[in-house]
Amino acid sequence: MDRETKVDEEYSKGASAHTNYGNDHRTGEEEICAGGVVFFNGRIVALRRKNGVWLMPKGHVDPGETLEEAACREVKEETGISVCLGPKLGETAYSFFKNGRRHNKRVHWFYMEARGGELRPEEGMFTAIQLLTGEELNVLSFPGDREIAERALVVKACKEG
Repeated sequence: MDRETKVDEEYSKGASAHTNYGNDHRTGEEEICAGGVVFFNGRIVALRRKNGVWLMPKGHVDPGETLEEAACREVKEETGISVCLGPKLGETAYSFFKNGRRHNKRVHWFYMEARGGELRPEEGMFTAIQLLTGEELNVLSFPGDREIAERALVVKACKEG
């Protein structure tokens, strides 16, 4: 098994971003991302990538953007909906290899509620959207995403009293 396949397999199992996969590949700098656990009609928005991976909307922070601005922009781009931003839920970090280069990513997650727009997956990036209940979080491909979604459910429950 080649090293890239090993990393991809371990990433899909939720391997730590700090796992040492050897020094024969260039180590990239950490890429900062932001995203949201978005509630649409009381359910969590999940997106399916072309490779079958299910995740929540997130993306890179552009120069000059705050984490909050990036999270809201990425959600709009990837799902078609605008959101009301809530509290920060935490961070996840992971690494993967693509085209012989290691990518280290840190994602800052926020609680969000849909406020407008038309729910649709970003063309060319995603193939489907699913709205998840708390019992369906196992649809999300990565343990870190499931943990962040569980935190969002707690925030939602507290808001609803």
